[in-house]
Formats: sequence, structure tokens, C-alpha cells
Amino acid sequence: MNTRKSGLLLALSSLPGPYGIGGFGREAKKFIDLLHRSRQSYWQLLPLGPTGYGNSPYSSFSTQAGNPLYIDLEALMMDGLITKEELLEARQAQGPIDYDFITGQRLALLKKAFTRVQDPLEQEIALYQELNPWLDDFALFMCLKELHGGRSWLQWKEKYRLREELALQEIRRVHGNSYNFWVFTQYLFHIHREIFHDYAKTKGVEIIGDIPFYVAEDSVEVWSRPEIFLLGEKGFVAGTPPDFFTDEGQLWGNPIYNWERIKEEDFSWWTDRLRIQASFYRRLRLDHFNAFARYWTIPKGSSSKEGCMQEGYGFEILSRLEDLIEKGSFIAEDLGTETAAAEIIRRAFSIPGMRILQVGFSPGEDNPHLPHSYEKDLFVYTGTHDNEPIMAWYQGAPAGIKEDVKAYLNTDKPQALDFVRILMASAADSVVVPVQDLLGLGPESRMNLPGTLDNNWIWRLESLEVLKPLEKILSQYSHTYRRNF
Repeated sequence: MNTRKSGLLLALSSLPGPYGIGGFGREAKKFIDLLHRSRQSYWQLLPLGPTGYGNSPYSSFSTQAGNPLYIDLEALMMDGLITKEELLEARQAQGPIDYDFITGQRLALLKKAFTRVQDPLEQEIALYQELNPWLDDFALFMCLKELHGGRSWLQWKEKYRLREELALQEIRRVHGNSYNFWVFTQYLFHIHREIFHDYAKTKGVEIIGDIPFYVAEDSVEVWSRPEIFLLGEKGFVAGTPPDFFTDEGQLWGNPIYNWERIKEEDFSWWTDRLRIQASFYRRLRLDHFNAFARYWTIPKGSSSKEGCMQEGYGFEILSRLEDLIEKGSFIAEDLGTETAAAEIIRRAFSIPGMRILQVGFSPGEDNPHLPHSYEKDLFVYTGTHDNEPIMAWYQGAPAGIKEDVKAYLNTDKPQALDFVRILMASAADSVVVPVQDLLGLGPESRMNLPGTLDNNWIWRLESLEVLKPLEKILSQYSHTYRRNF
């Protein structure tokens, strides 16, 4: 069986369309069609959870819930939940995502749709909630967040912060309409995601998901299970140590897990989380895989430099997921400077790792991110959502690196497709190219600049038509380099 495959990386939010943000609608199906015509096997997404401050998909209110902004509005009209006039009013000019505006507009429209729910849809929603017990905590969390003006659960009234049962019962009773609305949005997200995945399967396209290692402090998981996190003034937060890229290290601020408590529960919180997410995708990218081996823990209120390294629990977690390991469900995002310990774990469980072409170029030095070093068991990329688009990176690179790139690609004028082609020709089994790199776009198309909050996660593709000329090229690459057979 040919294991050599390739595909594209595009955030669902970055799809074009008339409603201000991409989602599970016509454009998603058109992109799947484009991948099929281009003889590509993968569509890799970013996490799909509801986002909070900063709009990062890696900092979600919930690890299990879906972002209601991705619900297909046209499907709601076809189902009679919104009118044609309301759909037209939701149209926006194509451009970057305005999260504040679209969140207000979209939730108001979804609340109108909620008022029109009748049997048998009511029964279907009730059954969905019965089959998904996590929905109760999520609906309570979102309802309480609304009542507290969007503030973090750490700033709620004490009876809600501490989850007093009588207080929660009161919320379900007095604010039942708001509570049920959040159940409704998750039902819609679930249905539209299923339609999306089913369509991809008919076209032979495998959807790759993404799951962060850490969870946001302002999330339903931390609110509902504070005992499995190291919280409070004497708590600890996540980040990375000082390294080649930054003398200060990185301070992310996510709460560190209370591993002693998690061990007492036989790691069920982790294994349940991974099983649920893996069930939605053909493969699941495990973000910050290095932390399964060793993780950086920083005392709350301290700088990243004051942190220390701790041994992780990857062996314990992954050994309880043998069925998923055998199916090849995971990809290890084993990037960074301290990867040796993570390499031992991923090889022990035969999980493919990642290499980033953009990181490989350093004049006169060998580097595992250059294609001549690639092994078969890898997913290789021109860049990720955290990198500059490849052509923007090249154009701004120092002269020495530019010369190294020219020599490696054997051209005096490197173009975007030169970077793509060299990955396609490599020994790596799997190639994934960000759409921005395929198109050779500039710095305006960057998804995220780590360590900053402004102007991230807002880029959208102007039109799928700009990819049409590349369909034949991608198809030819698949033929020439024996991929996607």
C-alpha cells in the first residue's frame, strides 16, 4: 500500500465566503472538491473550540465544545430556523475576521434560530445532550459567563466559582433559556461537522485535527475540575525555557496539571479527552508533544527564566490508548530545541513527528528539518500557523540564508512552488503545505505571531478561485512523486 500522501493546511476560519468567517458551509465543500481534483489526501485544520480573549484556537473555553461561529447559516435557512432576509443581513464584505462584530451578530442570529426550534428537533437535541454529559458543565459555564459580563470564572460570585449545587440548580431553572441555547449551538455544531466529515470521506479527503496540550485557565475544564490543576497564588503556569530563539523563554500562562491527582484517576481525564477528539478526525496533531516527555513549569508571577523542567507522563497516557496508536491516529508536534526525550516516546509508539522546511536553513550546518535528512515516518511542512509565510520569510532572510536556500533549491530566484516541490520529492511519507505558502503570499497572510495578541487568527483566503491554477500542478506533483495513489 502506498503511504506517501500530501495535502494542505487551512484554518476553517480562513475559508472565503459572504458571512465574515469560514465554516461548515458551501466553501468548505468546495475546498474539499479542490483537494480531490488536485489529488490531495489531507486537509489539516486548527483547533475548532470556542475562543476567548485573543481569539486563539489554542486557548479555548472548552476542549470538547465547538465554536458556534462555524455553524452553516445557509443550512439553518434550509431547515427553516432563519429566514432568507436574516441570512442576507448576515452577509459581510470579504476581508479579515472582525471577531467582536461577528460574535455579536452571529450569536444574535443563532438566538433567533433557537426560538424557532420545535419537535422533532427538540427531541433530537435532548437526546444529543443525554449522550454527551459534558454539555451540562459547558452550558452552565457559558450561561454564567454571560451573566458575569464575559469575565473569567475566577471573578464570578463565590457560589458560582465554587460550584455550589443549589446555585447551579438555580441557574438551570431561572436561566434555562440561556442554558438550553448553548446546548442547541453544540447540537448544530455537531450535526454540521458530521455533514462536513461525511462529505470529505466521499471525496477521499482525510481531515486532520489539532489538540493543544494545555487548556486555558478560563475554561470549563478548569472551572469544573480545579483539583487537577495547580492553581492559586502558589500555583504554576506553562511556558518554555530560554533557548536559541529567545533569551527569556516563553510565558504562556496556562495552568500546569496536577499530575499526582491525575495519576490517582488512572489518567482518565487525559485518555477520555484524546479519545473524544480522535474520534472526530482521521488523525489528530498533538500540539506541544515535547511536554509528554518533559514540561517547563513556572511559579505563578515569575518570569519564564525562573521555571524548571519536570518529567512528563507521555508513556503512561499513550500506553492506555493502544487501539488509537495502532490506527495511526496521532501526529507528534515535536518541534523546539529540546526534543530528544519526546523522540524516544514518539518512536516507542510509532507516532510520526514533524519537520518544518523553513527552520532547516542555516548556512554550513546540517539540520534535521532539511529534506535530505527526512525519514519516512514524518509529516513535513513548509511552515506552520506560527511561522511567516515561506516567501515572506525568504524575502526578509539574511543574505547568508538566502544563498543557502538558492543553493539547496538549485535556483537563483526561489519561488513558492520550489519549496513545495522539494518537500513532495522527499522521502517523508506525508507532506502538508499551508495554503499561504502554496500561493506565495506575503506577511499580511500570517496567522499568528507568537507572544502577541493583536492581528492574529484573522486572515482569510480571498477566493478559492486563486487556487484553481494550482490544481493541475499539485496533481502533477502527486503523479511525479508517487503520492496519493
